[in-house]
Amino acid sequence: MLTPGETAILRLHPLFPDYWPEVSDRLSLGMFEGSRKVGEAGVIEVVAPDR
Repeated sequence: MLTPGETAILRLHPLFPDYWPEVSDRLSLGMFEGSRKVGEAGVIEVVAPDR
């Protein structure tokens, strides 16, 4: 949990990667709780999945 104005670095693993747009460095992603936007994330690195 982050408080307003706080930042963090994390690794995101999408549940359904086939539904994600082409993800690249510097892409901006909105974070939502239902229809309410609660945050924004910027991609700093893309790592290929182990399959």
